[in-house]
Order: sequence, then C-alpha cells, then structure tokens
Amino acid sequence: MKIPLDYYCVMTGLLCPRCQEKVRRGEVQEFEIGVMRELLNLEKQVDFKFLVQTEYVQSHDSPRMLVILIRSGLPDAKAPPNLRKLERRLSKVFKKKVKVINVAGETFTQIASHLLWPARILTVSTTFLPTGDETLTISVPRSDARYLRDSQFIEQILSKIAGKPVRVRVL
Repeated sequence: MKIPLDYYCVMTGLLCPRCQEKVRRGEVQEFEIGVMRELLNLEKQVDFKFLVQTEYVQSHDSPRMLVILIRSGLPDAKAPPNLRKLERRLSKVFKKKVKVINVAGETFTQIASHLLWPARILTVSTTFLPTGDETLTISVPRSDARYLRDSQFIEQILSKIAGKPVRVRVL
C-alpha cells in the first residue's frame, strides 16, 4: 500500500523529521497514523491482498463514523465485496462504523451514495448563488431520514471531495 508517510515511521509510531513536518502542516492528522498502520497490517493477510495495489488518500473521523478514502487498482467487479469485508474488519478494530471508499474512477454521486447508504439519493443538483458560487444539494426521501444521523459530518467530507459546499436535504 502506498502511504504518504514512511513505512517505518507508521509501524513504529516514531516519526522522522520529514513525517513530523507533514503532520505539523496538517497534510496528515495524528489519528491517520493508526489507520495507516492497521491497513498495512491487514495487507499481509490473504483476504486483503488487494490492499497492495491501493493508495491511501485520507481519513475523516467523527465519534460515530470513520471514513477512509483510498485509490485502488482493482477492477470494479472485484472491489465492492473486498471493501465491505475490509469495512467490517476495521469496524471491529476501531469500534465504530467504518466506510472505505475507492475514489478512483468514481463519480461524485457514487461516492455520496456510498457515504449516505442505506439512505437513497433522489437527486444531486447544483444551485447557482447570486454571488457566483455553486452549491451541491443532495436530496434524500423523507422515509430515509432516520439513516442521516451524521449528515453534517458527511456534508463536510463531501464538500472537501467536491471542492464546493454540499448540503443534504430531506424531501
């Protein structure tokens, strides 16, 4: 697995000056070191050999959920079952819900759908504001509103991915 820090630094927890500088600048958060360490340990197992062909992008953490973004070289047909198995294993380790999202070749709607699942997405629309800014609005049916406990956290993640503000709206 390709990671933004040195393998030795992640595995030992002792950061070299270069890796310390990346953490200080905010390129990598402190909690991400533990996430990378766990992913590196898992790639040695037979069930998770596909992690060798992946690149770690970043993680986002909240009290209820951990979202891990990766880029994988796997064909689309093999990736989803492997990612679900990885999510279950990491959920046991971190004792919270974990979503692993492969951002390679995925559209914004597919990423949003995976993050909001089991809630369904009705529409993704762009709103043009009078100031010239754009906002993306994701509409979810009222019957699925019970699944949106972490909607603000998901909005923050999707805003970082899209590069513009994202709002999740219940219809």
